[in-house]
Amino acid sequence: ANSLSSIGCNIAHQLALRGAKIYIGARNFAKAQAGINEILSRYSPQSPSLDPSKLKPFVAAIDDYAAVKAATEKFLKAETRLDILVNNASFLPLSLKYDAHGINQVMATNHLGPFLLTKLLLPLMEKTARADSNSDVCIVNVTSSTIDQIPSTHSFASVEAWNDPFGGESNPLQFVHRYAYSEVANVFFFFFFYKGAAAAF
Repeated sequence: ANSLSSIGCNIAHQLALRGAKIYIGARNFAKAQAGINEILSRYSPQSPSLDPSKLKPFVAAIDDYAAVKAATEKFLKAETRLDILVNNASFLPLSLKYDAHGINQVMATNHLGPFLLTKLLLPLMEKTARADSNSDVCIVNVTSSTIDQIPSTHSFASVEAWNDPFGGESNPLQFVHRYAYSEVANVFFFFFFYKGAAAAF
């Protein structure tokens, strides 16, 4: 959320105006702090209710699962409740690259990392909902209209499917299709989740 024009930055600003403590996620501390500073420098003069002490960094490369776990463990030690989780990762490289686990980085960043983060934070969100009957605990998953470009028959059953090159260099839109595929995975995840399957995680 280190871009003023980003959805994440604007969501963070709106929640902060309402008194929420916000954790700004980024791949490193410098980027997280830049996002915080940008919100404060642009919005503070017009938003006297915005409390700088409630803007915190959440530092983890979302496609680095060990880093996500470590950052989440640190968060869980510091906080006793979590009302809203906004998954807003968006990675759209032109070429096909893989992470350390052999999974294409688009799927790792846009879906698998947020999936892991959600799983790790879910117990605290459930605890928050049980402890406060007035709470409005929710998970927001930001996705894209590009999902319409992926056929409903496309498989998600294997790493090979996740790494589909979508025609490779012969397809000028192959990078868009990889992005759309990762967003479809998020949609399927939340359909499954909201049908009452949270316990399966």
